[in-house]
This record gives sequence, C-alpha cells and structure tokens, in this order.
Amino acid sequence: MRRLIRATVAVVFALAAAMGLGTPSAFAIQGGDQLPNQRGTGVAQLWFDGWGGDQFICTASVVGPTKVLTAAHCIDKTVLPQDYYVLVGSTHRGEGTRIRVITWGTRFDLAVGTLKSTVVNLNDVRHVQIRATQLSPKVGEYMYAYGFGRTCRDCGPADYLKRARLRLLDMDRDAAGGPGYRMRGVLAFLWPKDSGGPLFREEDILTQYGVTSERRSNSTIPEFYFARFDPNAMNWLNGMNVPVKTGW
Repeated sequence: MRRLIRATVAVVFALAAAMGLGTPSAFAIQGGDQLPNQRGTGVAQLWFDGWGGDQFICTASVVGPTKVLTAAHCIDKTVLPQDYYVLVGSTHRGEGTRIRVITWGTRFDLAVGTLKSTVVNLNDVRHVQIRATQLSPKVGEYMYAYGFGRTCRDCGPADYLKRARLRLLDMDRDAAGGPGYRMRGVLAFLWPKDSGGPLFREEDILTQYGVTSERRSNSTIPEFYFARFDPNAMNWLNGMNVPVKTGW
C-alpha cells in the first residue's frame, strides 16, 4: 500500500471506530532515542474525536502562531476539520494543551492546519521554524525524525516522544508524488503513528526540513520518504500564512 493512511468514506471510518479497529495507521519509531518526559516542545500530537472516542492519529509540528504542519494522508477529507484537535507543549502522549483545528489546506503530502487559538502565549510550546532561505540537506547527511506511536510491529503507541536518526540517500518523491527525500534509518525504524512528524538536522532541532510521509520496503532494508520543502512548497506554505519569510 503506497500511503500509510488513505482517506476513507465516513461510514467505513465510523464503523471501524465503533468496532475498536481504530483509524488506519501512520508511522512510529522503533529503536532510536526516547526523549525525556517534559513540557516544552514544538512537536504536536494530532487527535480525532469525531465519533465520540479520542483517537491518536499522527504526529505534527507547530510552525506558526496558529499553524500546525502534518502529512496530508493523515487527514480524512470526508469529515469536518473541527473533528481534529492537537495537543501541544508536551513530550508525553495524551498530555499538553488541547487546541481545535478549524481548517485544513493540503499540497501533495503536506497539510497545514489552522488552529482555533494561538500558541504564542503558551510557554510550553517551542517555535519550529521553516525558513525560505534555509539550505537543503546534502546527500549523505544524517538527520532526525521525531514522532509518537508504537515502537514495534505488535506494540501500542509509545508513551513519550521519540526520535530516529536517518541518513539521506537522495532526493525522491513523497507519498503523493510531491518533492521528497529518500532516507534509511540508523538502528531505528518508523512504524505506524509517526507520519506527519518533523525532520530536523542533527545540529538544528528547531528548523524543520521535511515531513514524514511513508515507508517503502522495496529491499530487505526499509526506506523512508519525507515531503521536502522545495521553492514551490515554500511559496504554498507562505500562502497558507506559515511565517516562512518572517519567522515567529
């Protein structure tokens, strides 16, 4: 299956939730490093409560005063945007400040959510930057993907935020055919519930360079694909009022 989460009709989605099957899975990290339980992070948690039960869907990042960024395939366009909310400011899954999403905008496998209220006055939220002038990572460079979720094939979601170290193999496409990176984990793998999480350079954990998109197993070693911010993506993000030119 090319995408980790595909939009499904609302009836099927509701029946799955009612039967306890949950939503289709996105990635999460196996191996890697567990971050300490603390408040003060720019990584967010995307949740869904459209049918009465709260379900953790994907990872996201806080990229503006009222903006979060995640993977477009995490979003079911057959349901109301307001059925989604984010938890921000905590590395503990299920904790943090809850803010409702009011609209979504998507481009390839990127999705920007507009929040009902600002995060500017929340001391626990770190500001993740996407800069129009930032230089793209180079092939061979090591980077970190951050995410919540299960830590093995049969595990439940992790209690705390984790990160995986990966090596950039080359430029490729994301799950929706947009510009992307192809990467391979270093003693770490991505499993469901990590889609939408941010990609950072090793030396710069507050500037985001991509969004976790999908896992492909075309070889014995899984490879991971991330949506990349090319100039067209930067222009789109700017049009979505993500402060890529001014910072925040």
